[in-house]
Amino acid sequence: MPARLAVIGGGIVACESATAWSSLGSSVTLLVRDRALLTDWEPCAGEEWPGA
Repeated sequence: MPARLAVIGGGIVACESATAWSSLGSSVTLLVRDRALLTDWEPCAGEEWPGA
C-alpha cells in the first residue's frame, strides 16, 4: 500500500478513490483543474476550500 499518492480529477470517481485510499491509511492529494470538487453533482459538497 502506498504511503502517499495523487488522484487526478475532481469528479465522483476521483473523490471516491481518494476516500478509499485515505481510509486505508494513505496520504492522498487530489489534483483538480477547478477550484471546487464535484461541480456537476452537488454544489455544496464541492465548495471552494479557503486557501486552496
